[in-house]
Amino acid sequence: MADTLEIVDSHHHLMDLGLASYTWMKPGSQHRYGKVDPISRNYLPADYRSDTAPYRIVADVHVEGHRDHHHDPLDETRWLAELQLQTACPTVCIGGASLEAPDIAAVLSGHAAYEFVRGIRSSPDTGTLLGPNATAKNISMDDRAWRAGFALLEKYNFVCDLLGLFPQMEKVVRLACDFPRTTIILNHMAYPPADLNAEGMAQWRKAVELIAPCTNVVMKVSGMCMGGPPWRAELHREPIRHVIATLGVERCMFGSNFPVDRLAGSFATIVEGMRSAVSHLNTTQQRQFFRDTAARVYRINLPA
Repeated sequence: MADTLEIVDSHHHLMDLGLASYTWMKPGSQHRYGKVDPISRNYLPADYRSDTAPYRIVADVHVEGHRDHHHDPLDETRWLAELQLQTACPTVCIGGASLEAPDIAAVLSGHAAYEFVRGIRSSPDTGTLLGPNATAKNISMDDRAWRAGFALLEKYNFVCDLLGLFPQMEKVVRLACDFPRTTIILNHMAYPPADLNAEGMAQWRKAVELIAPCTNVVMKVSGMCMGGPPWRAELHREPIRHVIATLGVERCMFGSNFPVDRLAGSFATIVEGMRSAVSHLNTTQQRQFFRDTAARVYRINLPA
C-alpha cells in the first residue's frame, strides 16, 4: 500500500557541513529530541532519497536549515540551485532571511531571482529555542522593522514559513489579519508541549482554534515528537486530528522534517503513524493532506 501513496514532503533540509556552519548540528549539541550526534553529518539528495525510498515523493520543499548568523542569506539558495540542476532535488525551496535587516529588500530580490524559491522562513519570538543562529532571535512579530520586511513578501508572491510557538498565536492572528494576501505557514504544529501536560495541551488547542478564522494561515504537520523519542503514533493521533478538524484538511500538510526527525523515528514510522492519524478521512482528503495542500500552497505543478 505504501508504494501507492503520493507525497509532497513540505519540510526537509539538506546540509553540507563542509560548506557552511550549523552550530545546532555540532556533535554534543542538544536538540529538543536529544543530542544531535546521530545526524551530525552531511545530508544530501542521495541521503534523502535513501530515507524516503519506500514512498513516492512526487515533490519536496527544502526549508532553510538555520545556518549560523554570519552567513550570507543567499548562499544556501545558490547551493540548492546547483543541487537542483544536478539532482532535481529539491523541487522548491524556502530561503533564509532576517526580515528586520536593513538590507531585506535586496535579500528578497536575490531570492526571487531563483525561480524555485517560494518564500522565506522566519523565527520571531522563539527566544533560545533553536540556539545561536541566524533566524532564532528574540525579535517580536510586532516589531516595526520586522513587519516592514514582512510587508515586502507580497511583492514577490512569497509565503512565510513561520516558526511560531503556540503561546504567540495572538500575534500570528494580528499578522494574518494585517497581511491577508500573504500566506503564513506555521511550522511543526506550532510546537505543542512535548511532554503532553494537560494544561499546556489545553492552551495549545485554544491557540489552534484562535487561528481558525485566518484563512491565510496554514499548518504544517511536522517536526513534533510528542512524549519524546521514539515517535509513537498513539501520542500524535489526537493532536493531528484536532488540527485537521479545526482548520480543515485543505489547510494542513504533511512534512517529514528530515533529517532532524531521524532522531525520533524512520521516515516510514512517521509516514505510517500519520496515515493512522488521518485514517478517518476519505481518500480525497488524505490525498490533500499528503500531497495537494502542499502542492497548492507552494505552487508546485503536479498531474491531477
